[in-house]
Amino acid sequence: MGVFLTFFMGSLALGPALWGGLAQATSIPVSIYTASGCLIVAAFFTRRWPVSGNEKLDHTPAKHWKKPEPRISITAQQGPVMVTVLYRVQPEAREEFLRAMEQLGKARRRDGAWEWGIMENIREENCFQEFYLVHTWLDHLRQHERISTQDALIQAKIHEFLEEGTRPEVSHFIKNP
Repeated sequence: MGVFLTFFMGSLALGPALWGGLAQATSIPVSIYTASGCLIVAAFFTRRWPVSGNEKLDHTPAKHWKKPEPRISITAQQGPVMVTVLYRVQPEAREEFLRAMEQLGKARRRDGAWEWGIMENIREENCFQEFYLVHTWLDHLRQHERISTQDALIQAKIHEFLEEGTRPEVSHFIKNP
C-alpha cells in the first residue's frame, strides 16, 4: 500500500509538471495526445506483464467451513466477533507452519478481519493460537461464504504440519449487547 501511495502521490506531483511543461513548449493538444499515447503503450505492458499474479489462483468459493451453530441468541449486527483457532504443531514443522500462517493471515484480512494474529503458548511448546476479529456476526458468516479454494489449499497445507491425531480447535466469541 505504501509503494502504491508513493507512486500515486509522485505521479500527482510530477504529472502536471511534465505535461504542463510539454504543453508550454509545444501546445495543449500535443501534450494531451502524447499523454494519451503513453497510456495506450502502458496498457499493452500491463496486459503482457500483469502486476498481481492472482490470475493463476483459484478464487471460486470452497464452502468447506461448517456454519457455526451458536447456543446463545445472536443478532446479525452484534459484534465484534473474535474467532480463535488452536493448533498443535509438529516440532520439525514449526517454521513452515508459521510461513503458511502468514499466508492465511492475509486471506483472513482480505475476507473481512480487521485484526489478525498468531501467538505461541508460553507453557506448551509448539502450541499456537490464531485469532482474528470481525465487526459483526453477519461479517463472520459472510467469511464462510467467501473462503476461496485457494484459501482452502493453504488451510490443508497447515493441517499437514499438525501433530498426528490433532485437528485445529475453533472457538467463537462475541461481545454481549
